[in-house]
Amino acid sequence: MKLTITLKFLLLATLILSFFKSTAQSRSCIYPNGNYNPPQYITHCKSSSTASFNQDWLDRISALGGMSQAGIKSSSRKRSVFVNESINSEGGFSVLMPTSNGVIPDADAIGSTFAIDEDGDCIYEREDALLTKLQYNLFDELILYNVSSILTYGDSTILSGQGSQSTYMNNVSVNQKAEWHLARFLNKAHNMGFEVAAVVPEGAALDYDKFYDFHIEYADKRSNIDEFFAEISDAFIQRYIDLWIYSPSKVTYKGYGEDTLFLPLDSDGRISDIDKYVVDLYNFAVFQHRINNGYIQSENSTEDDPCSFVLPENCNVGFDAHFAEIEWWDDTLSANAESDFLKLLGVMQASYNYRTSGLFDCYPSLYVAQGQVDLPDSWTNWTSITSQQRADTIDHYADRIYIYAYQRVPCDCYWGQSNATTNDGDENDWFNKANYYSSNTISTEIYPVFNAKFYDSTLFVSNPPTLYGDGNYGCDNISTNCDYCYNRVGDALRTLPSNADPIKLGYVENVWQEQYDFDPATTSPSVPNSIGGYAWFKSSVLDGGGVINSTDSDLKRTLNNVAYLYPNPSTGVFKIVASDNLERVQVYDISGRLVINKTQ
Repeated sequence: MKLTITLKFLLLATLILSFFKSTAQSRSCIYPNGNYNPPQYITHCKSSSTASFNQDWLDRISALGGMSQAGIKSSSRKRSVFVNESINSEGGFSVLMPTSNGVIPDADAIGSTFAIDEDGDCIYEREDALLTKLQYNLFDELILYNVSSILTYGDSTILSGQGSQSTYMNNVSVNQKAEWHLARFLNKAHNMGFEVAAVVPEGAALDYDKFYDFHIEYADKRSNIDEFFAEISDAFIQRYIDLWIYSPSKVTYKGYGEDTLFLPLDSDGRISDIDKYVVDLYNFAVFQHRINNGYIQSENSTEDDPCSFVLPENCNVGFDAHFAEIEWWDDTLSANAESDFLKLLGVMQASYNYRTSGLFDCYPSLYVAQGQVDLPDSWTNWTSITSQQRADTIDHYADRIYIYAYQRVPCDCYWGQSNATTNDGDENDWFNKANYYSSNTISTEIYPVFNAKFYDSTLFVSNPPTLYGDGNYGCDNISTNCDYCYNRVGDALRTLPSNADPIKLGYVENVWQEQYDFDPATTSPSVPNSIGGYAWFKSSVLDGGGVINSTDSDLKRTLNNVAYLYPNPSTGVFKIVASDNLERVQVYDISGRLVINKTQ
């Protein structure tokens, strides 16, 4: 296959690179699943509320108007995306490198997007490319990761500097703090029509080099972790209450250190996850307080600053929601799952306490993600809590619940194990999980979360991605976090016929909604659950799978455009990075003259 990539920035001489890919050396992964055709995989779809599972996904697409109609986004429901730009658990939306004078956004880190201005013109190109791409693909809400790490350095100045691999340079031209840059990004996202929820804390990604699990060191506290956490969170803010009341503009962020600890360090000098989460929630509250009261802008902007921005004076300038993420159901040991569940309740209770503390004119909604509620059905270690009681408790605190629909075939994203025609062993069964939230007296807004991961053996090359935009989405064969080892709906989307709509996500959303509407258990429940929208995990996988369109191929490459040349322009010395071995390389100068033609 031949590809020609014209790189964007023209100064002295622009080089054009053509390459021919050879067959990549495949590597195995932990959970290899392949060799099937998702759109026509067995018969997983109903054609009516009384029908058996006698149709496939393409049958239902045809019934909804065919390829020209079935993919159109619903006008009555939102489309959300988990903005986690990491690949195989490396990198992310924001990667900050602390220095003695401030923090440098790592322009080389995988997915690094936040506060990077490559040419010093106050235009943050990577942020704009991400937001423009998501806007083009009709997303309404961003569920933003790495907020806690940004706010830990909220008072630190964002500095210019070379990336960690000395490849990309960040040339920030303003002398502003991390909180200012986060407010700037939020303002830009809001102006483009997005709502933004902050994932705080990121319980699924605890850094065990720095933190330890409280419930392992303090087993005697397991039975009341939720109450213990909420009490510590309340006590934490009381340490600084005089500042909040008498000098509110002086309220500022806290790091993870001795002055913020309630629990001792462990034998390795690590901080407890409880102390970390308490600080994360406090910093989130500080940011909401400072942005909603105008302190961030008034303290950091001047009228003659060409890089300044203007925030309206209302409660809508901060985050629209607090998204609590502690995935308790992932632990196969029921004791650990029970402890993590209680930690999640503690986080939710603490967030509720902030909202009702009287310190805030406005505090955002509380969202939460949930997986399989019923594993196991009943805990007997110390809470004696059943699956239904777990769902009811979550329901009590949350304004919106995102329920994972991590199946392979789009119809199975709803039916899952309830589909008697398949022996699919995936425990993530949306139909069963949702029933717990309709079996109580609480009306709930629910979003199914679709997983766009896909299986592609040609991507398991020996060099996983190492720097931003290198186009190599390979996996380490011993990694359990490989984004490309799984058959999820990303496979189905990638195998849609060529006449499908360029924005493909609606084919999954609309067929899923049809199957939900067919189900008599959901069409007339005693307390209706409102399906307010659909969410997608995660932004980097959607992009890597080529199932959302990019409007700037120079900043983020899709799988069919995975080689680049730098520096460009060049005086004659440059490097070529590609995801696969290259059989031939051709380089042209700006006049179209072939200057290099090499064959391996």
